[in-house]
Amino acid sequence: MCFSVELPDKPGQLVKVAQILADRGANVIELQHNQFKTIDRYSNKVMLEVTIETNGHEHILEILDALEDHNFSVTRVY
Repeated sequence: MCFSVELPDKPGQLVKVAQILADRGANVIELQHNQFKTIDRYSNKVMLEVTIETNGHEHILEILDALEDHNFSVTRVY
């Protein structure tokens, strides 16, 4: 699965996402952390795109729910 999330541009945000994924057993395949992909370049946000390996549809839903429970707005890419 691949998803994107816009993060505040401050230390620790990437670690929070990584910890949520690790706690749920998702294997990170690729990360793209790009300050220039944000919707509004002057918003002090960073676009994070993550590709992970999961154990199927239910696992994906569990991960998405966990991210949203931690106030991350997630867009599923595929």
